[in-house]
Amino acid sequence: MNLSPLQLSSFHLIHFSVDVNENYKHFKDSEAEYDIGTEFDVLKANDKLLFRVPLVFHICAKAGNSGCRIKRLDMKVEGIFVLPEDLSEDMVQKLVPFNCLAILYSLSRGLILSITGNIPGGSFLLPTLDFTSIIREKILKEKAKTTKNTIVKKGRIARAVSKKLKDR
Repeated sequence: MNLSPLQLSSFHLIHFSVDVNENYKHFKDSEAEYDIGTEFDVLKANDKLLFRVPLVFHICAKAGNSGCRIKRLDMKVEGIFVLPEDLSEDMVQKLVPFNCLAILYSLSRGLILSITGNIPGGSFLLPTLDFTSIIREKILKEKAKTTKNTIVKKGRIARAVSKKLKDR
């Protein structure tokens, strides 16, 4: 059996809250509509290929949707991942963050299924997510934030220079 070079060293449930829809009517699950938001980060240890990856998601029933078993669910989990020191940078890029997020989300789905087992309507199963798109969106937001911060900093510098010229 070939093991992945990416190994989950530890997994922690940091936060969990759920508001159950007490007025749940036993509709078909297909009638339930939720908004789902995710946040993640990848924090690398300085001296080795060790990564801390927090994953947060917020699930909220769309307004007026009585077919939802839950009104809101918030969860934060965190995984510590380790890679062999001799792994190429190219291989690290292929594994982190995509595989980290897939592993954390899979574990989270199981936890939520277990925790929500006794709510009206039965266990709540998280839908599968497209982490490729989620990662791509985060990269684009980070690039936009960096560009915006650079522009703002340049603007502050320009204002400071023009103020000094006026003071002369």
